[in-house]
This record gives sequence, C-alpha cells and structure tokens, in this order.
Amino acid sequence: MLELARFFDVEPAWLAWGIGSRRNRLKPDDLIPQLAKCDDTQLTAISALLDAFDRDPETLAT
Repeated sequence: MLELARFFDVEPAWLAWGIGSRRNRLKPDDLIPQLAKCDDTQLTAISALLDAFDRDPETLAT
C-alpha cells in the first residue's frame, strides 16, 4: 500500500480509507508513462486495487 501511495503520490491513509489529503499531482496524461514502467506484478496489484475501489458498496454489504 505504501508503495502504491508513493507511486500515485497520495497519502497512504487516503489511498486505504479515503481520509486525509489526496495530494495527487499526476495528470491523466502522465499516468500511462508511469504505468509503462511497472512490471506485471505491479500492474496486477494496481488492477486489484482499482477493482476493489470500483465495487458497488451495496454488493459488498451482502
């Protein structure tokens, strides 16, 4: 989680729980070159994290 927070330049607490300052300085155009530097393991971790945040809260309660 800390590595992802550093990668996306956000506070770890914001990344984990949505609290605190986001401080994201990445622009959408900068994201693709950053992701291109990742290996398969890192991309899998990022994908899993994004999938977790993309879930419908109502389906998580069941």
